[in-house]
Amino acid sequence: MDLVVSRPEGLYCPPGDVYIDPWRPVQRAVITHAHGDHARRGNTRYLAAAPGEGILRSRLGEDSHLQTLAYGERLVHHGVTLSFHPAGHVLGSAQVRLEYQGEVWVASGDYKVEPDGTCAPFEPVSCHTFITESTFGLPIYRWPAQAEIFAGIDAWWRANAAAGRASVLFAYAFGKAATYRALGQPVPQGTTADNLQRLDALLQRFACQQLIFLGDFLHAPEAQTPATLNALGDWRARHPALAVTLVRGNHDKRAGDPPTELGIEVVTEPLLLGPFALQHEPRPHPTRPVLAGHLHPAYQLRGRGRQSLRLPCFVLSDGVSLPPAFGSFTGAMNLRAEPGQRFFVVGDGGVWSVAQGKE
Repeated sequence: MDLVVSRPEGLYCPPGDVYIDPWRPVQRAVITHAHGDHARRGNTRYLAAAPGEGILRSRLGEDSHLQTLAYGERLVHHGVTLSFHPAGHVLGSAQVRLEYQGEVWVASGDYKVEPDGTCAPFEPVSCHTFITESTFGLPIYRWPAQAEIFAGIDAWWRANAAAGRASVLFAYAFGKAATYRALGQPVPQGTTADNLQRLDALLQRFACQQLIFLGDFLHAPEAQTPATLNALGDWRARHPALAVTLVRGNHDKRAGDPPTELGIEVVTEPLLLGPFALQHEPRPHPTRPVLAGHLHPAYQLRGRGRQSLRLPCFVLSDGVSLPPAFGSFTGAMNLRAEPGQRFFVVGDGGVWSVAQGKE
């Protein structure tokens, strides 16, 4: 007897009469973590790992019938022993261990095996059958260590600095999460701090003389919270000699220019730099190739059967080229290759060419 089977409502454990991350309303839902594609409203009862309780209640509602267990704590239901174990993905993420009549199955949920300090690290769990998420299961993904990734970025930035080239960041959108929270949307906190920490790490490693944002520095007027502005002020104080330029984008027009004390030069598009016209909007320039930051391109790779993988990508052409977004809370738009365009997906610690007409 299979301990877990697939049903239209989701993964189902027949002897325990529970579903794991169901996508349709059920009586008993075991939740691996609080991301919206795993934790959905409408179920009668929820069970989840205790570290994610606050996020889940924000998503599901304070009145949701939510029970939690500490990592490793066991609960017996209809003869099935259930426990949660760290998955290393986000705060509160968990693998679900099910034991029944000597058989042990583990459903992973989303997981990451390299610790990053933001949540409990992944814990291997001995079992007879392991049900794994496969978002990154295609052969293109062979994740290198973070140190290797930074070393590659280091070499690239140093080559740019030696050649006198500017380093460009795209679609940063500081304060985007603060904007959505001001509108009552339950989104995670700390995205601005995360972006600034990533930017700090890059600036500490590489010799950068100028930093250029291609629009949408602040997401909306609601983004100008004291916390966001204070974080930006502290960041700017750490890099007083760095020349920072903002090419004004559509969100900047509504949000307003950054505070003058941040020392950011604000210009209208196009900003002519070397052979390029740096813009926010992806409009052709009459004499120069354009780098535009407004769109955040992604490409859908498809394999056999129902295999698919959505990746951020660069779109290059002689007219308008589009880079992927930098911000950690920025969406992406699926694009298809038009005549004259070349697509390069980002994955496996590198950039990979996609043959035109292939998915």
